[in-house]
Amino acid sequence: MVAKILHFGWDDCYRVQVLRRAGFAVVESETLEELCNQLQRSEPVDAVILSEAVPCTIEQAAAIVRTHCAAPMILFRRSLCLVDESAFDLVFAWFIPPPEWLEKTAELIAQSPASQERKSPAEVTGSAGRNRMAARTLARRTGTQRAQRS
Repeated sequence: MVAKILHFGWDDCYRVQVLRRAGFAVVESETLEELCNQLQRSEPVDAVILSEAVPCTIEQAAAIVRTHCAAPMILFRRSLCLVDESAFDLVFAWFIPPPEWLEKTAELIAQSPASQERKSPAEVTGSAGRNRMAARTLARRTGTQRAQRS
């Protein structure tokens, strides 16, 4: 079973594309209304990623997510504005390279109780391994592309 991620906010760093290349199913929402609609659907999500745009919107989005689901919440910071980071399971600064945040995201999803409840033991082990393997493959590709540019 492919892990499903709900992404909220502006994707100005192409994180959605990176997640999809790594094998995740990503649903995007850009407004609080879209976020609510996605969370109210019967399809569960394995993680919610919030890309910081306006701090008050991020805190509102986090509150909405916690009201509707128990999936891990990941915040991608892009400013130094005050945000209560304790509400999130993972927090990444804008400059963290994709291989690093992708691997940590895959591990968080694999360990998530919400994700494991919907899967058999074989699927949990298999999907976690596949997501970690995809993250490592992407890391190698990214490293190779950087070396070629230099």
